Amino acid sequence: MMKVINDKPKGALKVRYAAEYLSVAPITVRRLIKRGLIQPNRALRHILIPVEELDRFLQLARRS
Repeated sequence: MMKVINDKPKGALKVRYAAEYLSVAPITVRRLIKRGLIQPNRALRHILIPVEELDRFLQLARRS
């Protein structure tokens, strides 16, 4: 479950929720991580992606 403040998630998201945030499939998020375009935090068994990292990626993608 995502924590949402003012219509924006807070903290870090699992791959599934990061995919929803970016409007892509979860496999696409995993590919972006593998290519080094998104830097996750690996906590225990879960891959967590900070919302700030997703926002950074979106800004980078918009410039291209």
